[in-house]
Amino acid sequence: MYITDGYVEKNISTYAYSLSSNTAPTTPGKPSFTSSIKGGDTITVSWSASSDEENNLSGYELESSLSGGSWTRIYKGSSRSYSVTIPVGTTSVRFRVRAYDSSNAYSSYATSSTVTVVNNT
Repeated sequence: MYITDGYVEKNISTYAYSLSSNTAPTTPGKPSFTSSIKGGDTITVSWSASSDEENNLSGYELESSLSGGSWTRIYKGSSRSYSVTIPVGTTSVRFRVRAYDSSNAYSSYATSSTVTVVNNT
């Protein structure tokens, strides 16, 4: 289609846009790990799978909170378990995990219970 402004004839293109939506993955299962932890122990934290409506689940982010402190990301990847060493002197530990997809949509967090860490010398 062409139009003119009185001086120059101009070509007008028609553009079509496609909109798509993306939903966040479902919340993965609550992190699980041994309830008997000593400072210095290496433990494995695991969780059940998330699902994603668009089948574009990319992985999981695992965070820890040591001795009631702030959350720190300790793992990001596609595995559903991670081994972590609990530092000597830690008084308690808890974990939370969330799923993410290739569109960077994140699920809600699933959070573990707080477990007391034993530090006998």
